[in-house]
Amino acid sequence: MPRLYDNRPLNTKIVKRSTVYNTHNGLSRTFNNYDRMFSYHSPRTQFIDYDSSRIIDKQRTRGTWRLILTDIMVVYKKTTYNYNTNRTTITFHKINGEELTDMSDETNIRVLRSTFSMNRITQIQNAIGSRRPVPASTPDDLQRALDEIGIDTSRPRESETINPHLIYSYHNGPRDICFKRGTNDTSTRFFGIELEIDASRDMNASNTKRNTLATRLHNILNQGNYNSLVKFENDSSIGQYGFEIITQPMTMKYILENRETLNEAMNQINALNYSSHDSGRCGMHIHVNKNILTEEAIDNLYLIFENFKNEIIAFSRRNQEGMRWCRFISDRGFVPDVYNDQYIKDNKPDGNDHGSAINNGNRNTIEFRIFRGTTKLSTFIANIQFIDNIIDIVTTKDDITGLTWEDIINHNESYTELINYNNKRGIVSRHRLSKRINKIEVVERPVILVRPFQLRLEGDN
Repeated sequence: MPRLYDNRPLNTKIVKRSTVYNTHNGLSRTFNNYDRMFSYHSPRTQFIDYDSSRIIDKQRTRGTWRLILTDIMVVYKKTTYNYNTNRTTITFHKINGEELTDMSDETNIRVLRSTFSMNRITQIQNAIGSRRPVPASTPDDLQRALDEIGIDTSRPRESETINPHLIYSYHNGPRDICFKRGTNDTSTRFFGIELEIDASRDMNASNTKRNTLATRLHNILNQGNYNSLVKFENDSSIGQYGFEIITQPMTMKYILENRETLNEAMNQINALNYSSHDSGRCGMHIHVNKNILTEEAIDNLYLIFENFKNEIIAFSRRNQEGMRWCRFISDRGFVPDVYNDQYIKDNKPDGNDHGSAINNGNRNTIEFRIFRGTTKLSTFIANIQFIDNIIDIVTTKDDITGLTWEDIINHNESYTELINYNNKRGIVSRHRLSKRINKIEVVERPVILVRPFQLRLEGDN
């Protein structure tokens, strides 16, 4: 018998051609090349070829378009006890389930521990066999009519194939970047959106309904091409059946040109009784590429947020409980009652801070975490236009002293969604931006609102 290995790396992945299958959850991802596949995973990840069960030589494979295998074969050891004969039979199986009958001395065998079971092999076989069948379809006129008269559309239709592999674990989905521009669009300013949705208000929530929604959103937004516009990830903060929709970087022109598609996706979320705003625990985060911002521009972003803290909270529709996920600099207990722009420069959040209104810790993007989630397209667009106006102000103006709330809202007169949204909310402020900020005055400054922002604003997307 060849020598047996019983040590196992931190991660074990199964590879079939250019697709990698996770041995822990059965999810898969396809890569364009092997360099990308190896660099995406931890250095301690072990890759096993599905057909041969041999370990893939990462060093020799890197930079090539074919898998190069080592002489080490990884197999599963199955122990079967026969109660009639009182005998135990041991068999070895390849990763694809095939029983290994040739145990020649020339082959080094690494036996996986029992945690990698035959059930797991079956799951991977099923995943590889199905290859995620997804029809490229959109709701037809008949289905829209049924939706309008209240027919239950949350159940899978007879002709609908539901893909159960679309929702990845937290921060474990595809990472390939595809920049989205509009027609004849030369803009270098991109917005990446994270929108959280959940089913906390639906008594009939289930994994089937969740996978149904993900499949329909995939068909609408991706047209069946994985990660072409959005991907989906789990997030423990939004419940068992909730998930996060994460977009590719998009220009404003691309967003506005694709209103109808985005609106169709929003309608589908509502049709399956999912919510974002009304959930009370979902947010909308907006990422902007950092390479268009100088350090001075980033400092001015914080200066605007600190000056117009009360107005921005009102705009965001968050209640006080939701503010713990998007704190301002002035929310820290040790901030003096009066602070200036230098204090902001010295005390802006350091590192990747998922509890700040502005997260500056990402390498390539700056993240605005202030907004409550929404499934209303006009509000969704208004949020992005608000951030776009602020970005434009800090990148085009050397001195923003004296800036008003009206200047921010009306910076781009063509942004009707933003202007109409602010008018609907009734947010009016006479404050002018100052580099010397009175913390108490900012909080107590009167802001005219349709209703106080501290209230739970159900349905007011």
